[in-house]
Amino acid sequence: MTTVEQLVELQNGEPTTTSLQVAETFGKKHENVLKAIDNIVKGGLVNINETLRNKAMAYFELSSYKNEQNHQRYRMYKMNYKGFTLLAGGFTDKKFMEYKVMFVEQFDHMQHYIQEQQQQQFFTPETVEQQIKREQLAIAKDNSNNAKSREVRSWLKLMKNKPEAVEMAAPKVMSILLDLPEEQLQIEPARRYIYSAEEIGKRLGVDAYAIGIAAQKLGLKATRKEHQNRWSQNNLVGTTSDDQKSRWMYTEEAFKEIKSYLEV
Repeated sequence: MTTVEQLVELQNGEPTTTSLQVAETFGKKHENVLKAIDNIVKGGLVNINETLRNKAMAYFELSSYKNEQNHQRYRMYKMNYKGFTLLAGGFTDKKFMEYKVMFVEQFDHMQHYIQEQQQQQFFTPETVEQQIKREQLAIAKDNSNNAKSREVRSWLKLMKNKPEAVEMAAPKVMSILLDLPEEQLQIEPARRYIYSAEEIGKRLGVDAYAIGIAAQKLGLKATRKEHQNRWSQNNLVGTTSDDQKSRWMYTEEAFKEIKSYLEV
């Protein structure tokens, strides 16, 4: 990939990119990028109030693309700058920072291009006073947008390789993007599913099966339908639909509950 590669394109008058482009640029599997967006749309956004959720849902548009090899159509997401920022906030590896900045710069460049085209299209003769006022407003708006962009970038830098920083910074980034006070967002703290049954078993000296039984008795396991709850997350693993199995991941809270149960 080179720095001149087109990462952002204009769609219906708005700069956008796609989950396919993000996957290619960041070197990720497209199915993993889709899963990350699904978690935002079907998971994270569920935890905020309805007004904000309706705004944020517009950041992502479900679409499809045609595979050139088998000519089948598969789903993908289109997203605007705000959607990309929410998604990229979860990419915490240090090596991804360069790609994040490249996307942000192209979004910013495209937005300036749109503004210039709009000004040329609707230009009418102005008095000197009108021209001065227009220039002042344009400068003020540009400064405001640049300030927001700089602030978002600074938070993205703080979030790299630090999961705890992601939890702290996510509400602040949302506040900037939605232009609302942080206290009005009503975002629930992000849950981290960090332990597998095998890992918990090793720490407690039992096998993974015993951990699963304990979690079941304690009512910690999420159902396949709900996918996750405050205690656990049901991840499907396997290369095909016939080969897929559940792999349970548990939070720190769940680990403590299981530990207390087995130590009794």
